[in-house]
Amino acid sequence: MKEFNRQGFLGEDFENALKKKIAIIGLCGGGSHIAQQLMHMGFINIVFVDFDTLDISNLTRMVLAKLEDVGKLKVDIALRRSLEIQPNNLNKGIAEKWQDCILELKECEFIFSCMDKLYEREQLEMFCRANHIPMIDIGMNVLKNANESYSIAGQVFLSLPNNLCMRCFDFFNPKNNPDGEYGQAGPKPQVVFSNGILASNAINSFMKLISKSYGYKTPSIYKTYDSESDNFMCHPLLDVLSQIKCNHYITKLHKED
Repeated sequence: MKEFNRQGFLGEDFENALKKKIAIIGLCGGGSHIAQQLMHMGFINIVFVDFDTLDISNLTRMVLAKLEDVGKLKVDIALRRSLEIQPNNLNKGIAEKWQDCILELKECEFIFSCMDKLYEREQLEMFCRANHIPMIDIGMNVLKNANESYSIAGQVFLSLPNNLCMRCFDFFNPKNNPDGEYGQAGPKPQVVFSNGILASNAINSFMKLISKSYGYKTPSIYKTYDSESDNFMCHPLLDVLSQIKCNHYITKLHKED
């Protein structure tokens, strides 16, 4: 199709890949960037999951929203935007917690995790592993430096079936990843540009996973971002842990096999 001819390098079968059923859980911040990029690339079977409505403070980070959207459901905002870009789509909005729509999520071929709370992300990874669904998690934190300035840290994690999981890296330990109420830079600090950086990197990894002609290296499963160096780096434990197998979900996988 003509509208996709500039994406031809992604492979002859890429138009078929656009029909994959993908879920985005959490539509404010990074989730809105991921939704926007998938829409523009032509994905037409996206499940938007977010139970919340738009608060005026969300306008600084939800790229799909306008001032007139305050008070509206975030999933409705995403659906409206998707119809403006691709009118003939199969996209669906679910204004519930993800735990209340697991039958829909089980039908998805890929899930993007864009939530704040550690326990929510841990539960979602467990669900994805149990159902052999690849998941990409993104998140960020604001840190206060010794000189009273602030910097941003973030991560992109690819949780793939039969590969290392987030628990292998002790990711859900609050000492390693503060959970929501950071304190150092005010309550739940977020900013649109860092969410965009993380989301774009996540989409880049996603494209390497689904395209047969884009990328010759498998994307790293755990990348960290540091605004001071303005760089993504593989997690320092990745080389060591890559020599072993995940033992957190192996029993469940064997039972299903």
